[in-house]
Amino acid sequence: MNSVTSDIEAEPRPDLQLRAGLRYAWRAARFSQSLQDISTDTLGVIGSLRYRPRSYLDLYARYENVQVDDPFVTAGAPEDTPPLPEREIALTFTNRGTVGAAIMPRDWITLRYEFTADSRDNSTFDASAQAFGYNVSVAISPLRDLTFFAGYTRRDLNSEADMLIAPVYDRTRSIQDGTENVLVSELRYDFTLGGQRWSTGWDVAYVDADNSLRPNLEPGLAGHARFDLDRIDGGTFLALRHRWVEPSVEFRMIDYHEPALSKNDYRATILVFTLTKRWSW
Repeated sequence: MNSVTSDIEAEPRPDLQLRAGLRYAWRAARFSQSLQDISTDTLGVIGSLRYRPRSYLDLYARYENVQVDDPFVTAGAPEDTPPLPEREIALTFTNRGTVGAAIMPRDWITLRYEFTADSRDNSTFDASAQAFGYNVSVAISPLRDLTFFAGYTRRDLNSEADMLIAPVYDRTRSIQDGTENVLVSELRYDFTLGGQRWSTGWDVAYVDADNSLRPNLEPGLAGHARFDLDRIDGGTFLALRHRWVEPSVEFRMIDYHEPALSKNDYRATILVFTLTKRWSW
């Protein structure tokens, strides 16, 4: 494998930073199972901008593009009944654009927002995938040893591609679309009690995913299939920061629910005791 990378960075003003980069990679590989010699070319470009018009405001934008020429061929079986066609994956284009802002009106609070758009295209099987997501978060440290963080992320997904369904291998359009919502919260507090240092806190994550897939590949069913998911994972802990040994206890609960595959549902209650000894020299 060989690769070449080039980066250019400029600061035309104290509050403005520009960056651009280029990377080319070439790889030669031999696959023993299919007896193929594959030459893969990868070309990537990147450009970014960061602007700080005020001491408390940070604006940024970033663009990435990658082209992967990977002509991998999956051999067919024309003698089978029905015959299995040969399949090839050739050139894939990937694009990602990101814009965001960070606001720090006080030393103890930071607000962030980020929007990301992704796209992937491959003309070999007329494939296209798009994802749009945004994230908002807040970090607060009102006391030196107290930190709180909360964030929300949402992604909208859409993927389309041609597929060949056995046994006749007719060309069929496959469509997958859905949304993902993730909410997280964390707290960490270090304090002194009885002349000893203690740490406590919590972390909670909630995931809600709603996705559909067409066509429905389940036998005897038509239309689309649902793949939804709800998961809550939360825990809290208490730890003693003793200079000899650090005992801690953690309590965690997990609730997992998958409506389309209810056999995967579960609830878990976890209690963990830990003793930690640290050495330094």
